[in-house]
Amino acid sequence: MRLTRNPLALLFTAATGLASLLTLIEASTPGLSYWALALALYWLVLAIAMAWFVRMLGPGERRRAWKPWMFVPVALALGAVLLVKLDAPLHARFALSEPSLERYARSVRDDYDSRRWWGLYWVDDVEKIPG
Repeated sequence: MRLTRNPLALLFTAATGLASLLTLIEASTPGLSYWALALALYWLVLAIAMAWFVRMLGPGERRRAWKPWMFVPVALALGAVLLVKLDAPLHARFALSEPSLERYARSVRDDYDSRRWWGLYWVDDVEKIPG
């Protein structure tokens, strides 16, 4: 069963899926980066596109405006919001990286060059604390 054959609907669903994925990746790192602003603008463009699409329909068609394919992008967006609200991406990324980060923390020296990936995190600077 196909939900739609409309290429614009498929494009919009793919764009929403990409926005959701990028949001989860951005939320998996501590703090915010400059990419968060670009991502917020991307979400705004998607919301405007969805509003335009529904508005473009005639007055009698608005009741039937919500076609089955429209629930997929809405579910993707709400799923991303829920996961970010629960802080799931950050906890998952840290849980996957914890063994590597602990191994690195135990082996660090004062003169150690730390600019590299440890687990799923990029480590720029390390300070060894005595004790």
